[in-house]
Parts: sequence; C-alpha cells; structure tokens
Amino acid sequence: MSKSDNTEDELSPDEIAEFKDYDLDDQVEILIHIIDGKSFKNLIDAVKQMGKTGIFTFKPESFDYSCYNSEFNSLVEFTIIKSMLNKINECEYRFVSNLEEYTIELPIDLLKNALSQINIKDGITIFKPKTDNIIYIKKYSKIEEKDTAFSALHIPKMRDINITKSPEYSLKESNPTISTTLDSFKFKIDPIIKSKHSSVLLSATHEKICITGSTVEGALLSTVSITDLSPKISISGLSSLGIRPTFVPTIEKEATLVQPILKLFKKMSNFSGDNKINFYIEAGNPIKIMSTIKNFGFIKVYIICEKE
Repeated sequence: MSKSDNTEDELSPDEIAEFKDYDLDDQVEILIHIIDGKSFKNLIDAVKQMGKTGIFTFKPESFDYSCYNSEFNSLVEFTIIKSMLNKINECEYRFVSNLEEYTIELPIDLLKNALSQINIKDGITIFKPKTDNIIYIKKYSKIEEKDTAFSALHIPKMRDINITKSPEYSLKESNPTISTTLDSFKFKIDPIIKSKHSSVLLSATHEKICITGSTVEGALLSTVSITDLSPKISISGLSSLGIRPTFVPTIEKEATLVQPILKLFKKMSNFSGDNKINFYIEAGNPIKIMSTIKNFGFIKVYIICEKE
C-alpha cells in the first residue's frame, strides 16, 4: 500500500479486505480497542484546541500524547493506562515491540478526521501492523454488530522529535490545591468564552482561582472565582484535634489564558470520568490542571506563569 506521508484515507474494498485479514493476535505491534469510541473522539477534539501536531508515545504500560504550544505558554498531555483500560470489558491496549517505546509525530487533524464518523454507540480499534508504517482505524457499531468504517493514517517519515517533558511536582495528584466540578467550572467560564475578551488572566492562590476577562483598554468585563469543592480543615480546627499545623506560605501566581485553553477546559466534561477538575499550585512550577479520561486515563494541562 503506497501512499504519501501525512495523509488519511478511506480504504478501497480491496484494502478493506486486506485490512480484515490482519491477525490482531500475531501481526500487530500496537493495538488499542476502546468500546466507548465517542469519549476518545471527544478527547482528541479537545486536545486539538492546543495545536496542529501532537506527539504520541506508545509504551508497554501506557500510551501518551503531548503538545507544547509556545504561543500559549502551555503544555497539554494525556495518558491512557493499560492496567486501567484492560480492566474494562471489551477494551484492550497492547504494545508488542522490540523497542522500549515507539514515538510518532502526527497531525491531530488527521486523527480527528479519521474519528469523525464515531457515534455514541460505537467502539474503535486502532492498530499498527509490524510490517507497515501505517496506523489503521476501524469503527465498530454496537447497534449493527459489525465494522462499519475503515481509515488509514500514514505515519510521517521518522525524524528527531523533541518532546517537552512535564515538570515534577511534590504535591500528590490525590491531594490537589483546589478541586471543583467540571459542570460548575464550565458554567462559570462560559460567559468569558462567549464574550471573547481581549485578555483573560488566571490568578491562583492556595484558597481560590480567579479568571478575569478584560478589554484592550484594561476595563474589567467579567470575573469568576473558583473555590475548593471540599473545604479543608482550618488551622484552628487542626489544633483542636491535637495536630500541629505546618506553615504553608502564601503563593500567588498569574498566567494569561487564551481562547483555545478555555475551550479545552470546557470540552473536558465530554470525556471526564468523575466530573472533577483539579488545580495544583506549587512554588517554582507552572499551574497544573488535571482531570480524568473516563476510568482509563488522565489529561493534564500545564500553564506557565508570568508572575509569582
């Protein structure tokens, strides 16, 4: 099958027949099967907001996506974890390769287009044969109980890929600085998205997140405030329990938000598993924002601060 790089094609009947002949047990080195194809499609649609090209890294225990956008001063990444996905009925992730990991750089529009026909009752299978430099995608209709669409993504020629590494945090991901529901957060930022403010500022402390939209002249048009969903025990409350509180210095951070980042936040509810969005505020690090991908992965956004 000879095609140019950076293309996405619907397969011909002969190619579909060849596609169906692949032995998914023996002839593939990467296999992803997700019964909830719509959520995966929504995930790709969300991360597309941040850039045209993403880096996919396949490893024995997970596959990762990352996109660093210097214009937005931000990094978005998601991870789908084998041990979590494989616990779900009719889902599977498999990486069988002589390599420790396999990394490709792929125009995200190609993947989005290949997933465009996925509906709410559809599953997807994504695989790469051992012998071809092509990623195949098939749609499985749970209603019709058959494969109903086939696509092929032709992997670009390999080149040196510079992967931006996410920073390390001392804060445990199970203990965010601020946590709230995605429904509430989406409701609060929606007016700012619709107003298309010239400037949107995110300011963060250990107590609350503020997002403020303003005009070019600096006039404030709208401000939303997000406080923690689960109130933490106060210092006086800790003392009454006989616990000696540790002093936590106040940290104040500021970062500029652009419309694509706000739209990404809004779209998180389309694939989140727990309807929560968590913020991590730590000295010397970007603001980290995290949510779940159903019950098989996580998405994280890092926003570089202009003031701390």
